[in-house]
Amino acid sequence: MANRTIYTRAYSTDSPRQLVSDEIPKAPEDILIVFIEVPHTEDATSTRIHDARVLAEESNLADAERFRYEKLFEWEIPETCVLHRVSLQTLLERGIEERFGLGEYLDSEQQLPFPSTRALKDRISNNLRWELGVGLYLGFFAKTFGARAPLGWIAHQLFVDCRPRWISLSTYDDWDEELDLVLIDWWLTSDEFVMSVKMWEMEKKATEDRMMDSEIELWEKWHEPGCRRDSCVECISEEDMREYEMERDKLDALEKVYRAEFEKEAIRLGL
Repeated sequence: MANRTIYTRAYSTDSPRQLVSDEIPKAPEDILIVFIEVPHTEDATSTRIHDARVLAEESNLADAERFRYEKLFEWEIPETCVLHRVSLQTLLERGIEERFGLGEYLDSEQQLPFPSTRALKDRISNNLRWELGVGLYLGFFAKTFGARAPLGWIAHQLFVDCRPRWISLSTYDDWDEELDLVLIDWWLTSDEFVMSVKMWEMEKKATEDRMMDSEIELWEKWHEPGCRRDSCVECISEEDMREYEMERDKLDALEKVYRAEFEKEAIRLGL
């Protein structure tokens, strides 16, 4: 975890600039939390990345050390840096408000705002005050974000940010066994979870194969042998072009529906 630079941000599902600065809406289902990993080989990326602490020091800002975990992307954060997305509604449905003390801050219609960061931190810190069961608590917290999330990083970061002052950072490794019990033994390697994910993967692969066959059929219908991929049949009429575009749009829409359905099932499985 120490060798990975990961951070999070939240944005609206309706925003046209989701990975750029944006205002956060009130409804939990409209809020996505995204985990972003900064690659080690930053020079190899198409988006320039800057160390916020270095920029703060160069600007002579006081307490530049507080920016040590921050990275700044020029323009939009590239999708290649996105590890995982999860909606706030999904976290609520997985019980994060009951287990970790968010429920009392939601009204009957589950509308925000949440309490201040300080209030939540104090509540979680209070839950971490007992040395017994800390690993279980951290593991269950990480689990709510899904199997595709950086689980170890989430558990470690929660401990670093919210631990009571009298608990040393060096004690984190003492709870590895409890973390593994929750995340690995009771969940990721359980027969039920493994079989469910395998069935999901097989069905997803079969659907993707069928979609690929449809793509090939569309290509063969409207393109001459040996032509470039983006070149339609020469001298195609406007009427035929409209028909081609309608078939293309229909196929794209169907693929979008399938992807949404499989993602919905993935969330249900805990991915």
